[in-house]
Amino acid sequence: SATLTGAAAEKLPGKPGSGQGRRVGANGGYSQGNSQDIHRALPHSLQAERGLLGSMLLAPAEIIGEAVQAIDAAHFYLPAHQVIYDLLVDFWNRQQPADVITLTQALRDKDQLELVGGAALVTELFTFVPTAANASYYLEIVREKFVLRQIINTCTDCAARSYEPGGDVNELLDEV
Repeated sequence: SATLTGAAAEKLPGKPGSGQGRRVGANGGYSQGNSQDIHRALPHSLQAERGLLGSMLLAPAEIIGEAVQAIDAAHFYLPAHQVIYDLLVDFWNRQQPADVITLTQALRDKDQLELVGGAALVTELFTFVPTAANASYYLEIVREKFVLRQIINTCTDCAARSYEPGGDVNELLDEV
């Protein structure tokens, strides 16, 4: 883990050697005691998300059906992609055509078109992948990145609970 020395270490809570809020790093400096590195983005693949959404637009009957069995909107890292996914699934559930025009219009009708990046983003999704043949791979990448984010969130929660006084250690250990 990264370590802090000098002025940066002085800004951390607690006093040197107290163990409060930091730990001694390999070079004797102090590092933040969080298990999640706040300077790193959570695992995600915007290209795989775009590839999957583009594939859903290219072959909605096949790809949306496959996607709804494996993931839901929460699996997408980018909120705009979550909105688009939900709309495409809604089209599929109502057996309505899903394409660039219907998606753009539905987003416009819900006042969400600019929220997701405008008509240009929807068009880009459609042209991002030349074929839907690799949709299963994109789907698996999106699913795996979501699982990794869930693992990080769960571990971060468990680590935070470890600092709480009075908790049942054996119960927490079982949950971990």
